[in-house]
Amino acid sequence: MALVHEILHNKAINYADGREEAISENTQRIIESSGEKNFFLLLGRNHAYLNPLFGDQKRLANILLENSSIHVRTGVILFENSTVAATKEKDITLFEISDKSPWKRYFPILNKKAKNDLTIIPLSGELCPLAHYTDYILVARNQKQKENLNE
Repeated sequence: MALVHEILHNKAINYADGREEAISENTQRIIESSGEKNFFLLLGRNHAYLNPLFGDQKRLANILLENSSIHVRTGVILFENSTVAATKEKDITLFEISDKSPWKRYFPILNKKAKNDLTIIPLSGELCPLAHYTDYILVARNQKQKENLNE
């Protein structure tokens, strides 16, 4: 958990050019110097995209794939009917992405395929263009807010 904590509290500064590279360098250094060989880490939002949604700045996942020996698989978790909160005032829902690029174009297909509380949706067929951004999509329905990692 100390390793995960250090990665999640990555101290790269700034939101301009160079931030993703700095986060990547820190993440690679932390993982490679840890001695740990097998662990799974979820990184969120646009850092996890293989290619940027907007502009041309490389994202953390892509930089790690190109510049390190770390095995990277990216994914997007979409929530629906969950108590998971984006902020104290706003729950995260699958419908949050119904009008956001690139998801809005595929929203009806994603919504139809998500039949269970946890559904991994392969990016094949009509969803194949989304593989440009991520390796998989997980739709999580009816999930409850967790206060800590031990729950």
